[in-house]
Amino acid sequence: ADEQQDLIKELRGRFGSEPVDDVTLRRFLITRSWSIDGAAVMLQSHLKWRTENLPVTQEEVQPILDERKFALLGSGAGGRPVFILNFLQLLQVEWQEADQ
Repeated sequence: ADEQQDLIKELRGRFGSEPVDDVTLRRFLITRSWSIDGAAVMLQSHLKWRTENLPVTQEEVQPILDERKFALLGSGAGGRPVFILNFLQLLQVEWQEADQ
């Protein structure tokens, strides 16, 4: 357990200015079999993706909301939006056509 905490601290040192908690660091270390280098590469890629893709605006998802495949229920903890999936509507999507 102490060795794992040391690895978490070492990984944190590589991402000191990023808002990443210990649970997230641990998750990436476990995924990469406690390899600092492997976890760092994967986490850096993840953080880059988040920066490029989040937050998602309501305008971006409004067409999907209008089709009632998802429903916006309101806000949850920290003001984050809460959605519900309408699986019946999702099952009716022609996924091959949607990918094209």
